Amino acid sequence: MTDKQQLLRIVKSGSDGALKELQKFFRARAAFIAKRADKRSKVCPEIAKKYEKAETDNRFRIEKQISDSVTGTPYIPGSSLKGAIRTALMSVKADKLDVRKNDFKKSADAEKMLYGYANPTDDPFKALKLGDAVAKNPLMTNICVATNVKRRSNVVSNGNLTTFMEVIPPENVFESSLAFSFGTNAAERFNESIQSIKAACNKFYGAILDEQAKNQTEIHDIDDALFNDIKAAMQKPNAFLLCLGKHGGAESKTVESLRNIKIMTGKNNPSKYLDHATTYWFANNGKERQPFGWCVVEFEEVK
Repeated sequence: MTDKQQLLRIVKSGSDGALKELQKFFRARAAFIAKRADKRSKVCPEIAKKYEKAETDNRFRIEKQISDSVTGTPYIPGSSLKGAIRTALMSVKADKLDVRKNDFKKSADAEKMLYGYANPTDDPFKALKLGDAVAKNPLMTNICVATNVKRRSNVVSNGNLTTFMEVIPPENVFESSLAFSFGTNAAERFNESIQSIKAACNKFYGAILDEQAKNQTEIHDIDDALFNDIKAAMQKPNAFLLCLGKHGGAESKTVESLRNIKIMTGKNNPSKYLDHATTYWFANNGKERQPFGWCVVEFEEVK
């Protein structure tokens, strides 16, 4: 029986053991397949060992980094960049106006008040246009272990939250575009510039970075050189700080004065709400742990 015939037989069988049989089929031909792969990733040794040892089922899941559907090249969505900038601008504006979460039923109501609009169609942030950020040079993603740990004790959280993730390794450069598009009533209310964006992002994310640097170097054994490098990079006159991605921390996704973060307290226990998260996510590549999400943006005007 040829490989093609064997593969078709497994796929068409529909039996309870078909998935494991399919995995065995590909494992037995791993070297052949690797030579013909369109995309390669560097895999953490711990994950490789688990894969080699285990007769896994479909729970052996790797969360993929968002990538181009044709080329497989990872990118950072412009919507993620814009969302991070939006959070920083709103946080700074809310602080200036002394806006607090008890003043509104929903944070969306505070957002509309801060920028003076009622309908989503009049959202002034439509004036801010950000393109997807693409890698300047070819890169190989990493497959790492992502672990959720308590902030104050450096132990795995009660939920034992560990997952396998595809991530963009540190110190890679991506390019995007940022433009201001005015001419509508909504856009005219935006009233922001690249300099006000820089100031807001460095103030908002800089405070979060300082808190994480203190906690993570003292309690979680994260190398302080990482934070020192970030702080040095954001001091450039044309640079500002962002924190991206779902594992970057709840603080970086919420307006400071409006924070009401849901904290899960375990099975059969009621949730609670705080103005801060109680855990961190770290990426572990087998040698060291690193926090998720930090990004320094450098900008220059294109005429």
